[in-house]
Amino acid sequence: MNRSSKSEPIFQWIHSNKIGLIKAAGICLVGGFIFLAGTKYSGGRTGSGGLRKYTHLKIATNPATLFKTDTWYQAYDSDGLTTLSKVGSVLFGKKTDSKTCTLTFDDGPHPLYTPQLVSTLNRLHVPATFFVIGKQVDRFPYLVQLEADHGFEIGNHSYSHVTLTKLHRHDLLTEFKACDLAIENAGGTHPHYCRPPGGDVNWETVRAAATYGMKVVLWSDDPGDYAINNPRVIANSVIKHIRDGAIILLHDGNEATIEALPEIVNWAKHHGYKFVPLKDIPSTKI
Repeated sequence: MNRSSKSEPIFQWIHSNKIGLIKAAGICLVGGFIFLAGTKYSGGRTGSGGLRKYTHLKIATNPATLFKTDTWYQAYDSDGLTTLSKVGSVLFGKKTDSKTCTLTFDDGPHPLYTPQLVSTLNRLHVPATFFVIGKQVDRFPYLVQLEADHGFEIGNHSYSHVTLTKLHRHDLLTEFKACDLAIENAGGTHPHYCRPPGGDVNWETVRAAATYGMKVVLWSDDPGDYAINNPRVIANSVIKHIRDGAIILLHDGNEATIEALPEIVNWAKHHGYKFVPLKDIPSTKI
């Protein structure tokens, strides 16, 4: 089934052809790709048994911007409507009724900045999750032990920090497993959460994470702090986008990020937000 018109909204086209996502206010899935409702698409293709076309899901550069509702992905296969609800779970910082948010830090551990970051978080009395790179853990295992000893959650950020969506399933599983082993050998426990580098995720990534008992964690608030050396700029960006249920993406290894934390946390608490661990952030099964 080909579509060549550039004028027809994709959501209308999906509905009229009885394929793709039925319950998705603002999100569409077709031919294995996600689109915001109302955007235009040229040259899409799907056919009977369309469910099998959705085994490779491509998500845009900042996937959290697409996941703004509690979305269930559905597609028609040759036997009727099927719900893809047993692949795995994803946390993306969807809006909640409570003023809660969570801090996450990627790309550590870092020998200079991780101890400072742990100390700052302890002083501010807020929980956080560290998504660590396996290679870094093998180099600095004592820093993972430090994070664990202070009660912080340790998450899997792959072993080599590669684009997981480009890997075959065996290599994808190896990336997750090797990072798991590095964390456990460093004195941590088996991680319950993982974050694919760059937020690049597809069905196989979610499925592989679920194989090892992990939920995929994306984000809703990304100030791009890894490239900013001004604490005020980082803090202002986070504060501007903070909302109920927010997952804030920051990075281990940037001094400006550490310096921005007191302003972020104090502003949030003053405005009624409570910082919670990831287990208190709702996830969506896909």
